[in-house]
Amino acid sequence: MSEDRFANIATLELTLSGANTLTFQELRTNTGIDADRKSATALLIDEIDYFVGTAVLAEMTASGDVIVGGLTISNAVTDLTDFTDRRILDTFLYQRGDLGTAASGWMHTFPLRHQWFPPMIVGERSVFLGMVTTGLASAAVLRCRIYYRVVTLTQGEFIEIAEVFRLVG
Repeated sequence: MSEDRFANIATLELTLSGANTLTFQELRTNTGIDADRKSATALLIDEIDYFVGTAVLAEMTASGDVIVGGLTISNAVTDLTDFTDRRILDTFLYQRGDLGTAASGWMHTFPLRHQWFPPMIVGERSVFLGMVTTGLASAAVLRCRIYYRVVTLTQGEFIEIAEVFRLVG
């Protein structure tokens, strides 16, 4: 495996197509299996930082309002919380819960940081940032920063990736 030593940064911004509507934004990676089917390149993802804007949080006015977001290898995913769906690489659920006195609150810490050691490996040509909400009045915005490296894989290593995402389970 030929390794990219330093982290690259990709950023994505997603605005829902409508309030509470599952929406995806594509990031073309230019990785995957080569035409000769003897080698491939993949991403090693070390960290994903998710940023939910304060305007979105202000719309979470009722207990049970939810923001769900994540990174997938398909824009055909219908439930970002389905942990049995191997097309979902990473996900988060951010929910309002009213406890005690009305109008009480707390401070929010962002970004929502997800780190992997060892890194997550992805051999797809595209990854997708996805988000859906419940209870919000308007289309929400989600931003993310992905720290990644690009590696070259042998045919055998690519088969191992295929087993993880396609065959096992």
